[in-house]
Amino acid sequence: MSHTINHTYAKSFPLKVLTVVGLAVGFIATSAGAFSPNGADIKFTHPAPNGREETCIVAKRYVTDSNSILADKSFAEDREDEIKLCRMTVHAGLGGKMKIEAAPGVVLDPQPVAKEQVACSKLNSTNPGTNFVEVPKGMTHADAAKGLCVPKRKLEGEFKEDYELDAKFKSTISCSNTASALGTYHISRILGAGRVPVAVARTLDREFHETVIAQAQGILGESREAIALNWNSFSRSSAAAKAGQPNPKIYTDGGRLVYGSLQKNLKGEEKYTEVNGRGDYETRYERFISQTPFLRVANELPLDQILNDSQKEVPRNRSFNEVAPMIVQMQDVSDMVLIDTLMAQDDRIGNIHSKPMVVEINEGSVTTREISKQEKKVIEAAQEAAYLAVPKARRPSVMPSLTADLTSKISSEMFKDGKSILVRAMYLKDNDCGVDVEIRGNNMKKYGALEKLRHVRPSTYKRFMAFAEEVESDRFKTFALETLQYRPKDYERSRNSLKENVRYAVKVLRDSCRRGDLKLDLTLTFDSNGVWQRPVGVTCD
Repeated sequence: MSHTINHTYAKSFPLKVLTVVGLAVGFIATSAGAFSPNGADIKFTHPAPNGREETCIVAKRYVTDSNSILADKSFAEDREDEIKLCRMTVHAGLGGKMKIEAAPGVVLDPQPVAKEQVACSKLNSTNPGTNFVEVPKGMTHADAAKGLCVPKRKLEGEFKEDYELDAKFKSTISCSNTASALGTYHISRILGAGRVPVAVARTLDREFHETVIAQAQGILGESREAIALNWNSFSRSSAAAKAGQPNPKIYTDGGRLVYGSLQKNLKGEEKYTEVNGRGDYETRYERFISQTPFLRVANELPLDQILNDSQKEVPRNRSFNEVAPMIVQMQDVSDMVLIDTLMAQDDRIGNIHSKPMVVEINEGSVTTREISKQEKKVIEAAQEAAYLAVPKARRPSVMPSLTADLTSKISSEMFKDGKSILVRAMYLKDNDCGVDVEIRGNNMKKYGALEKLRHVRPSTYKRFMAFAEEVESDRFKTFALETLQYRPKDYERSRNSLKENVRYAVKVLRDSCRRGDLKLDLTLTFDSNGVWQRPVGVTCD
């Protein structure tokens, strides 16, 4: 399959806070470390108290001709979120000194203003990240830091009500990898697959970051938990950087700056237990491929037979309300398997989340949208009522997640006309445990998840094959190295490098499709009566 792609950048996108009126170019790298600020549309500079300057990059897109299959359709919405991330400063009283440089042709209207955040050490899970927490109205930066930078379970009163975690800064330490977080975000947009929160490249002053490390160590003390041990490891890395021996995966500018990804914090999500399953950490991938959601995408039967209970003694045609949630889930699972294979993502299972989404049908035409604020309140009230209906002796200590049955029940009560339904949409929010060929083993590849796929979304397949040509030709290489912060060995010539993962995925998917094993049928395509229609004219090449 051949695709002619014109390598230009985004043009003429009217945005709420940004208008692109010409061609964007990159900035020249000035740092001495591995971090590259090249490939920026907009560069934000935040002064630190010691006079050093921190950088946040709103990156140019890997955008192709507007008629190309790879054209990014989410530019405006994402760009607004990227700017919101990059205008965040963690230094009290210095927001007014923030500087903004835009590439030629990039016009900011209105001009973004800095938003002060409190930098709190991340104290849960395993990765030693830095939480960017909003300073509540009427509260000083110092009071917010004192009240909010504590274990979340200890937040009380007004602090518990006011706590708003807006973003997480993560570096290449422990399981985390900067290129993995940035790459997953950008590649998901190129493929048009997976709901991945926005991420931008960011630096923090090392001396300031040492106060975040000290904060974590002061709270965690002598704990032997993984998070405490990883903060101690960060402390040793910082000491080495101070002594003139910075780890190039973590530090730039001669060790004076920490670099990483600043990721938008997803809010209102729940663990997608139906996909994750429950059980031991060590067997999580074996468990995943034995769960019903994965078994559906691995089922060799045609999709209409899967959807319509053809394996039962009395087959029946399911309604749109029954079928659409299954298709959305199958799309999400198969997209995730491909993305994680490309990224060598090794810590996905257990980190899969979901949020409610609305699917609407009108004369066979299907659209999706986020839930409204009012719909969110209705869902939460129904979820709480279901929770309270459980006898107190058997009631769990925390509110259970939305199950398929509960989602269906709420949906039928919310939407009486049958033209709108509530579904659970998968979100991939923890994307930083991949890419690094010195550490990663590529669990999706190890367990043959891609080989087992029998159903994929045709648009994902077509866009991936076009993307594979970009990688194979090395047209994508500069973008990966400069914008996504890949190292050369992570991009190519290593077993789990991006290029090798792409080659592997191309062979697996194309061979399976040509044999007739893989069906390009995961579409939300219905006739005017709400009956699912098999897509036509879809080929492997």
